[in-house]
Amino acid sequence: MRLIEEFFDLIFNKSPLSSTARFYILVFILFIIWMTLALSLHPPVTIPESHFLLRFLPYTHDPIIDLLFRVTAAFFSFDVIIRVAAIFITFFIAKKYTAAYMSLIYSLPKTKDADNFLANSIVPIQNYPTIIIRKSDIVKNFSDSILFKIGGPGKIIIGIENAIFFESNNGAIELIGPTINQLHHYYFLQWFKQLREIIDLRDQSINLFIQGRTKNGILLNLKDVNFIFSLVQEIKNKKSGSSSTINFKFLEKIYREIGYSNWVDFIIDNIYDLIIGFLRKHTLEELLSKSDQQETFTKVQREKYLHYIIQQQKTYVSHIVHKTKPPINHLKRLGKKKKSKGLRKHPKQTHQTMRFIQNNLLLPEELKPISNINFINSIINQFKEEYKGSINNLGIRLEKMNIDTWESPYLSISNNLHGKSSPFFKKVIDFNVQKNREIQAQAKNKEILEFIRNISRNIEIQIHEDNQNLNQKDLTPLIVRAFIFQLIKLKNNALKYGLRIPTGFTKLMNQLQSRSN
Repeated sequence: MRLIEEFFDLIFNKSPLSSTARFYILVFILFIIWMTLALSLHPPVTIPESHFLLRFLPYTHDPIIDLLFRVTAAFFSFDVIIRVAAIFITFFIAKKYTAAYMSLIYSLPKTKDADNFLANSIVPIQNYPTIIIRKSDIVKNFSDSILFKIGGPGKIIIGIENAIFFESNNGAIELIGPTINQLHHYYFLQWFKQLREIIDLRDQSINLFIQGRTKNGILLNLKDVNFIFSLVQEIKNKKSGSSSTINFKFLEKIYREIGYSNWVDFIIDNIYDLIIGFLRKHTLEELLSKSDQQETFTKVQREKYLHYIIQQQKTYVSHIVHKTKPPINHLKRLGKKKKSKGLRKHPKQTHQTMRFIQNNLLLPEELKPISNINFINSIINQFKEEYKGSINNLGIRLEKMNIDTWESPYLSISNNLHGKSSPFFKKVIDFNVQKNREIQAQAKNKEILEFIRNISRNIEIQIHEDNQNLNQKDLTPLIVRAFIFQLIKLKNNALKYGLRIPTGFTKLMNQLQSRSN
């Protein structure tokens, strides 16, 4: 049984040897069928002397040669030829129908391609289709090859600057490098193994804009970050007979994880994350201190620069000051009205809800470039040193890294940083500051005032929808709880915009909570 299994595996295996074996087996089967038809229809002893083939054969007294002549005459009898031709015509028609069906399924431009594909599966001719891939693209003459639609068998010639991902019909992937290292300078594509993606092994160049913050929250912009990188290649000594190899482990890993896509995009995302992590890992003082060796900054300059930035990043909040008592006149069932301590009545008896006192607003972070080349080089060298292992794990070699512009908050290091004589304090408030004021005005006019004015109406709607069957004695605590809920929402909206909640507001909520219990 084992020999039989190995025999069938050899016949139906996807290899050129199996194709040759299938061809000879097919020829042998056809010969047996032909011989069976000839001998069954025309036994040698019944062949007449007047057979047309025997007329052209010389007469002999040797019985063996005479028998061979009669068997040959039986093979080429008219009725035998008709039956054998019917078998061949049936096979030919079936092959054409199969080729047409394959062309329809795989959207092949020519039925002839599918016909040749079927012929290669049974005929051991070295007429396999060939494609050539150079410079990360397919040579134009081979762009319509059947190898891209169905797959092998076929030959692929891969240029020295490329590699190719192949996928078998069972889902297994295989990565093949340049075929210049192959024995016959081409790669034989097995049955139904398809080309999935072409990998460019040449140096890749990318340009990024990166915005991040340091460990102490300083905003930094990196403009025109240029990277030149390539795949790590391990070239062995050719004198010993070994050829160059390329480490594709990381490529196989990412293609199994993220599927077929451009591997360069995957590298770009990882480099971007590495730079962002590098900025978050260090404070601005640490980044500046690394440039001491190039004498970019003196100690005094660094201290002034850092002190200046810290001063500008102080946050000033706006304060809320109540100018009226809370509008509790709608809550008639609360009992005796009490003025809460800390709340005072408006002099004109008008119920203006709240008034804002604008303090110095936080000015936006203004970024200006640091153009000192030594400072930029020190940052690049530090990044390469700290993330050397991470870059190697990506399977790439960083050929070159450059940052054209490194922007830091507020001022460049060459500007005057002494006190309020700096031009920074003389600039006008820009659009972002005005936007902050608009947000505060929105919090005052819409979020707070509108809530207070409509609070009774909202409570009545809520009571009407959810508590129609409640007794009159149960309405008072329900109204109080609903009012507390609205005040909590009002408080959250105020905190959302960085506003300080006054003490009187908190006392009012405590009184209402004790009343609702």
